[in-house]
Amino acid sequence: MSMRAFARMSYSPFSWGSVTNLDHAVRTGEAGICRLNPNGWSAYLDVNPADREIFQEAMTAKANDDVAGLLDAYDFSRHHRIADIGGGRGHLISAILAAHPRTTGTLFELPEVVPDVRASDRLDVIAGDFFNGPLPQADAYLLMNIVHDWDDEHATAILATVADAARRNTATVLVLEVVMPDTADPHWAKTLDVMMLAITGGRERTLSEYNALLAGAGIDLVGVTPTATPFSIIEGNAR
Repeated sequence: MSMRAFARMSYSPFSWGSVTNLDHAVRTGEAGICRLNPNGWSAYLDVNPADREIFQEAMTAKANDDVAGLLDAYDFSRHHRIADIGGGRGHLISAILAAHPRTTGTLFELPEVVPDVRASDRLDVIAGDFFNGPLPQADAYLLMNIVHDWDDEHATAILATVADAARRNTATVLVLEVVMPDTADPHWAKTLDVMMLAITGGRERTLSEYNALLAGAGIDLVGVTPTATPFSIIEGNAR
């Protein structure tokens, strides 16, 4: 990740204010940022556009850092049309399309993010809400760094929306996340897990926890592809 983008996000009111309220998160299970905005991190960003810009810049830098390793690990050309759900400014889906000229894509993002993304003859850009849908037609639905932002209840709701669309279109579900080891040994992802609790109320998860989330949303786990990045590609089919 760009050190500039990382530093700006780490020391923004959005991140720093959340972490300084970690004690609240640990005691209550509610994100530390709820001390700044009772409706949570997404609502906080809605009314603080400068912090939203810092967040989007950091997520774009992170996606750019990880693209090569993801493309090396998984053959995205298996899918004719890929819908990138909550894909920010579209850097991952754009890289996939650049690497696979026969693949087309759709970026599905919030209305306030969509104006920052340029559509093309192979990339549609659609505004919407992944809690409520409807999601665009595709034969693969991609979610990167989305599920870990949310607690189990909200994560299951997002995955259920994706499962409904995948079921209608006989599509594959691809969840790109850090998979936390299922051991008591120290691991950097466990620190990230605490950070997610403070900032978003979300969490990092083990593979068994992701499997349980998928099952609760009506998705069967098909396989997991490790990559040279911190992310694994968790693949599933809606039942």
